[in-house]
Amino acid sequence: MLVGPVKDAAGTTVYLYRLPGDNPAAWTSRVFVRAPEDQAAAAVLDPQFDPTSIAILDTNSAIPAQQIKAPPPPLRVPVRVTRYAPGQIDLQLDSAPPAGSALIVSENYFPGWTAAVDGRAALVDRAEYNLIGVQLPASARQVSLRFDDPAYERGKVITLLALVASLILVAVGVVRGRTRDPA
Repeated sequence: MLVGPVKDAAGTTVYLYRLPGDNPAAWTSRVFVRAPEDQAAAAVLDPQFDPTSIAILDTNSAIPAQQIKAPPPPLRVPVRVTRYAPGQIDLQLDSAPPAGSALIVSENYFPGWTAAVDGRAALVDRAEYNLIGVQLPASARQVSLRFDDPAYERGKVITLLALVASLILVAVGVVRGRTRDPA
């Protein structure tokens, strides 16, 4: 605990905590493996799990995975976030990882994320149960993630049309009310 108990602007008692250990925004893992959801969740919650060794994919992921008998040694390729904005994450790897390595970004995965590694399209999928995983080629140095959900864009248009229709109906109601009631 860093601070607390203190009152916020609404008068609610709050505390500020810092998670122990290293909590990077992104890191690299040596290999991708596949596991069913329940096993993936159990693995990432296990205190012995080292996310720099293994990136766990869902069983139906398009990213190629390996069969391993024992966890490989950790992959220690530092990753820096150079841009973090809504729907846009840019990352820089300090050195080139081995081919087939994984980049894990501590952001919730949702269909609509796309990745480019050094300007070329890369496979991206859900890893570590709910984070973003990107397959890295051997020469990877820069990764750009973008989020675009057509359903979200369609929803914005529908909401705007509904708002305009509501305003028109209110305006028509006001005009009719004034023409019927001369008082």
